[in-house]
Amino acid sequence: MSGQFNAKRLLSGAFSGALAAPLFAIAAAGADFPVDEELVVTATRSPYSLDHVATTVRVIDAVQIRASGARNLSELLRNLGPVQVQDSMGNGRDSQLALRGFATAQNVLVLVDGRSLNNTDLAGPDLTAVAVEDIERVEILEGGAGTLYGDQAVGGVINIITRGGGPRQGRISVGRGSYAAENYAGSYQDRFASGFYYRVGTQLERSDAYRDGGAVNYENYSGRAGWRHEDGELFVEARQSDDEFRLAGALSAALVAQDRRQAGSSFNAYAANNRAARIGIDQRLGEYLELFASYGDRDDDVVINSMSSFGAAVTGQQRRVKTFDPRLVFTADGLRATLGMDAERVDYDFALDFGFGPSGTEQRQRKRSEYLHFIYTPVDRLDLQGGLRHARLDADVAPFDLDYDQSTVVHTIGLNWRGDSGRYYLNRDETFRFAGRRSHRFHGQFHSAEGTARRCLGAGQRVELVLGRAPCRAVPARHET
Repeated sequence: MSGQFNAKRLLSGAFSGALAAPLFAIAAAGADFPVDEELVVTATRSPYSLDHVATTVRVIDAVQIRASGARNLSELLRNLGPVQVQDSMGNGRDSQLALRGFATAQNVLVLVDGRSLNNTDLAGPDLTAVAVEDIERVEILEGGAGTLYGDQAVGGVINIITRGGGPRQGRISVGRGSYAAENYAGSYQDRFASGFYYRVGTQLERSDAYRDGGAVNYENYSGRAGWRHEDGELFVEARQSDDEFRLAGALSAALVAQDRRQAGSSFNAYAANNRAARIGIDQRLGEYLELFASYGDRDDDVVINSMSSFGAAVTGQQRRVKTFDPRLVFTADGLRATLGMDAERVDYDFALDFGFGPSGTEQRQRKRSEYLHFIYTPVDRLDLQGGLRHARLDADVAPFDLDYDQSTVVHTIGLNWRGDSGRYYLNRDETFRFAGRRSHRFHGQFHSAEGTARRCLGAGQRVELVLGRAPCRAVPARHET
């Protein structure tokens, strides 16, 4: 039996004057924003001056991070960034992030040094995968970035830049609090005249809870080593986080009156393990060309044991994500062009057991995209930018014998003017989102898959004027069962 699958493209962004397309926005950087050049990674996927790009990137730097007192990334984004954070677990494990009103887990792309933390099953990104101790800065790109980053970059992109090896330095911090809370963090780094460097770090957190039987046990370990030379860098890094916590269940009114802190008979116990490794290279290939590439491997295992009036249940989730993202950057005569490819392989298994034997699903996804992005400065103070991306998804879901594939092409166009007192830019960017596991619906013998889509408007740094909206356009796809 066959059905029809539709994913939708979104028009994100930009300014519309009397002659322009219906969806545009205009933005100006006021005098209270610094206008001297600042290098960011997220705006072009390689270090480049923010003054030359037609977008907004807000930076939370190391000084702000250290002064914030945030214990985890969820707290840091909630307190300092233009991000709305809904943290159902209280520790960042399954956070829902919102940028520009897009509040589902798959509408904001979260990266760690360019590596995605987003999941294909629409679960929120695990913000406990990186410890605050390891964060050097956070770059937040506001507005759609489908051409540069592809799937899920609808509301924007959050790129967490971790600390690399630097001059010899060690750091230890200890904290204690109520409910037997203990926090320990430490790191050490060094570099040598040969160009070799390394850094190791750890963060531990343990605590009881207000309710009896509640507990938190969090451990994070990270390490990075590399070699910097005259023409680039070679590095390898690994991270592991183990997060265990137990939440007491609901109490009846009578039990609350008796002792509101008692554990009761119902509970939810979570155990989540995240392991990630990556190897990468940055190599200059002559005067005008530079190669960036990395290969990443991430494993997530989650087990939830629960007890309620309906009985006991065990839920298990396993994810294996492999990524490869080579790109060439050409810079010469006012032109900066990036030609790249993103490849991702995701294996996701879900199982649920109520005591009668486990049942669940298995999903395999393969994504591949090719893209071109450029910034050209024809005259002083004026920058033109544009880009194009072709993306394809192939997926199969068992035991439903469901196979489907999608493909789409999106583009961006914009300009940026650097004035004496600020920066003015126009930008139009198309974004898209492929269907995830929860976007599938199964009704008896008929299997259907539905994509989800939203309309978003482009980012403005200080002032934004939206003059119109364009309808979403359907992306053709094939669906076979």
